[in-house]
Amino acid sequence: MTSISNLSVELGNQQTIQGEICGPIKAESEGFRPVFTEVLFIDIEPVNDRYEPLIGYLILEAIPAAVDMLGHRLVKVKHLDAK
Repeated sequence: MTSISNLSVELGNQQTIQGEICGPIKAESEGFRPVFTEVLFIDIEPVNDRYEPLIGYLILEAIPAAVDMLGHRLVKVKHLDAK
């Protein structure tokens, strides 16, 4: 994995932090096809002694998956809107 860029990232609470984009990486989620992409590393605090990774929209679109908000899970997308 190669460091591609260091940059400032603005969070939803308007806090600015430093991040590093690295890649290529192989991103896999159980039940979905793997994709090769880049990843943004930022310093985060664990919640209940666990780190919660954030999966971005572009990876979800590439595998293809959607978020089931009621079931709190990823579901396969059967048809893509090519508009």
